Amino acid sequence: MLAVSRSYLDRAVAHHLALSTEKREAAPLGLLQVAETIGGADWQPARMAFGEALAGLIADIPKTMCEAAALASVLRKSDDLADLDAVALSWFEDDPQVAQAVEGARGRDHAKLANYLLQSALARHRDRWAETVLRTALWMYEAPPEADLCWRELALVAKALADGRDMTEIGLMRNIALRTIAVLRSAGRM
Repeated sequence: MLAVSRSYLDRAVAHHLALSTEKREAAPLGLLQVAETIGGADWQPARMAFGEALAGLIADIPKTMCEAAALASVLRKSDDLADLDAVALSWFEDDPQVAQAVEGARGRDHAKLANYLLQSALARHRDRWAETVLRTALWMYEAPPEADLCWRELALVAKALADGRDMTEIGLMRNIALRTIAVLRSAGRM
């Protein structure tokens, strides 16, 4: 858990209200009570603009981190971001197409299967992963500066995904592919 600003909370709630509205789902019942308690009665559905949010974070990243060699290193090592230990455990693909691909590759080398998933199933969900990584970066950005969380690295990963960068070059995405394999195989699906 992180303490966040009221403006961040307002934007996040509005974004999730918009997602619920788009799915024709009702907001959680307890949200009205929370809104009344903390003064959020004026919350309205409003999607967060991905490009705008990403540009705001990128503008706050030191330019040296964005240079080609430094960026390649950040992307390659993004599977080892300590701040993500608890969060990223839930980051894996769980849909029938992915399960079918993993099942069809029974006994196949995990590294080769991960590459295959990165170039097929995960690549099809690139935008969703970019948004997930960006939302996590925005949340970490809200932490007190002394926490020095990995929001910069995550913003660069989100940008690389949005820009169409090869997912096999992004350590975090490789980690997600390997976790997907492990979760699907341990769930007894295979």
